[in-house]
Amino acid sequence: MTEPPRRHLAERAIQALGGLNAPGAAPLPGAISPPPAPPGAEQRARPITDALLRSGPEVLEAPRMPEARPAAPGPSSSPPIPLARLHGAGLIAHVQGRNRLFEEIAVVQDQVVRTVHATATTGGRHPRLVAVTSTLPGEGKTFMALNIAAAMAAARAQPVMLLDADGKNGSLSELLECKDRPGIAELAANPDRPVGPCVVPTERDRLCVLPFGQGRPSGAAIASAALRVAESHPRHIVILDLPPALSTSEASALAPVVGQVVMVVEAERTQRGQLEAALDLLDACPTVQLVLNRARPGDERFGAYGYDG
Repeated sequence: MTEPPRRHLAERAIQALGGLNAPGAAPLPGAISPPPAPPGAEQRARPITDALLRSGPEVLEAPRMPEARPAAPGPSSSPPIPLARLHGAGLIAHVQGRNRLFEEIAVVQDQVVRTVHATATTGGRHPRLVAVTSTLPGEGKTFMALNIAAAMAAARAQPVMLLDADGKNGSLSELLECKDRPGIAELAANPDRPVGPCVVPTERDRLCVLPFGQGRPSGAAIASAALRVAESHPRHIVILDLPPALSTSEASALAPVVGQVVMVVEAERTQRGQLEAALDLLDACPTVQLVLNRARPGDERFGAYGYDG
């Protein structure tokens, strides 16, 4: 008898992560996954890298970004979000040199962009919509969404929009002090409302933010509004910071319309059954990529090339 597809995918995910429940498990050997498969190929639960994300002020930024210049405000009349506020929200600080975290974030954003270009627009799915979520709260999804977006904006000519689709206390909108501004919630409630005035520029070149706003729209309404955001900004890659997959229905509702999902998994915390359940909820998205967070460092893995840090 053929093994059920879901068990097969989960087994691949667990094997790639080196075993999530083993206290001393070696996280994600090899670190870098192969380039995305051609459009239409199955890419479920494909690991990107074991991003070694640390708390505290000493974390480093990846890739190196130029000195900030105020971004052009465009259709929004809002002043740009200052760099200091971005750093306060978790943007890794710019320093001289390179280190492990520099390399890992660079690999993550590069894999995300490759998948964007390899994904076709079909059946209401938009390849420039990239969802970032986790299994449970506290696994680092907002940190990852912010830093993927900032690194992508710095490394490429293509502009990036960071969209807060979570909106809870301590969300991206609150951290960036723009929770009182209209955002995706208002766009979801009123399909005729223009997107441009809701977008807030930042002092990081080519990076802007769409806050959550006021209200609690359904996941389906947010999905429809997110598609409208992508269509109204045809040059932007849109990074959506979603709630955890096992906490609300938003991740499941957005899975059919996004081009890929980046699932942040905390090393030595996330249980196998929880990951399986989260993957089931995201089954409508053909490409789910895994990032192992808070893995213990080891010289045998990616980034050990004599860089400081």
